[in-house]
Amino acid sequence: MSKSFYIKNKKKFLFYEKVMTIKELLDIDDTKQLKTFFEYSFDDANFDYKKFYDSRLDNYECFLFGVENKSFRGMYFSYDKKKKSYVITLYTPSSEEDWILALNYMKCLSKKLNSNIISEDEEIFTAENINTFNYKFDISVGIKSIFRHTKNSEDSINTIFGVNYPINFDHKLITKFINSDNKIKEFSEFCRNIQYLDTAIFRQKQSFYKIENSSKVYGTYMLLENFKQILPYKPNIEFPYLKKIGEKDIAYWDISFCIEKSPKKYEEIGRIYYEDFIQKLPKNKYKFIDATYILIEPLNKKEIYKILDYYELNKSK
Repeated sequence: MSKSFYIKNKKKFLFYEKVMTIKELLDIDDTKQLKTFFEYSFDDANFDYKKFYDSRLDNYECFLFGVENKSFRGMYFSYDKKKKSYVITLYTPSSEEDWILALNYMKCLSKKLNSNIISEDEEIFTAENINTFNYKFDISVGIKSIFRHTKNSEDSINTIFGVNYPINFDHKLITKFINSDNKIKEFSEFCRNIQYLDTAIFRQKQSFYKIENSSKVYGTYMLLENFKQILPYKPNIEFPYLKKIGEKDIAYWDISFCIEKSPKKYEEIGRIYYEDFIQKLPKNKYKFIDATYILIEPLNKKEIYKILDYYELNKSK
């Protein structure tokens, strides 16, 4: 579910003005905090910043914009060429902060273009009254939808993708918010806090490798010595890979262990099946941050070797 808003481009004589660039769109924000999230990596030394910021919105399918340390899901920007309109979309449920930031931005964009804001339900707003939109109802509908979807099974999980981390809700977790007197505030704070966990935390992405002489693949994670890490309690294929890999394609999951041999240089010392790793991981070394992901406290070299040695000892019996 989502909610989209359309703001007509400004017309100049018989033609519409050029679609704005990424930089122009960011500059409209009166808080000057808006940024793009994760579609493009700025880590590449050859990344052309100027070309990126000078490119026009209609060159892309959509962009995710938000504010660091505030946005949970952010807001998606696109340009509808048929309607000649800028489109701002928020997924349901977003956080209260997502909505406040988005409505404020719509106000700024509406003023610049001198255009009304029209919702997908054909409600018409102006820059002066867009803040009256009942976003709390939309959040509440989203929370109740997760509650219904997870109600029939203890194993049922509903995943929401945030700007930095996905969050998995089971029925027990979402019920906490359903039963709260201040469900919207508590839900929003919970989701935002997970997006901005300690910056020292290492989150290692899934990797997949084809098994020789087989149509199947195996999924793998990596654990680094002396780093806090976020890992799944039980692995599943995450959003970026869903279109390429199905659960039936996975033969097994494993995890490799790497220790620091010299500053910032790590060496793999062993690898075990993921479910065995979870069984061997001391319970005082991790805690759940949602229904399925765990935050693992740093494991030193001795603790890593203990997991591997214990695993190899029992495997050989």
